[in-house]
Amino acid sequence: MVVATIVVWRGRAPLAAKSAVLVVATFLATTYARDYDAVVLIFAAAWLAVEGRRTGFLPWERITVLLLLTEPLLANALTVLTGVMFGPLLLAFALFVLLRRALVEPAADPGFVPTRRVSV
Repeated sequence: MVVATIVVWRGRAPLAAKSAVLVVATFLATTYARDYDAVVLIFAAAWLAVEGRRTGFLPWERITVLLLLTEPLLANALTVLTGVMFGPLLLAFALFVLLRRALVEPAADPGFVPTRRVSV
């Protein structure tokens, strides 16, 4: 998760893509996140939905938007029913889909200003 986040943040992906990856990776990296913390996953879902509508949805992106929006309810209900924690699996899948979108189609951020490197 750390390497994936660094790769996306050092790349040319839009700021929204970088933020979406950071949010989902944060939930995978910590063991202290609770269901009520997962409300911030709405931002990752919103970015993915906006990009999908703008450029066309890639395979599995619509389902990922739904998973990100319902993860707090789904993960808890599935854990109670089966005894298996599905939250990390759902989030790992969502992170993969977000990484694919952020790395495969790195659109330049409108606020991005390229800088020159001057060697001394």
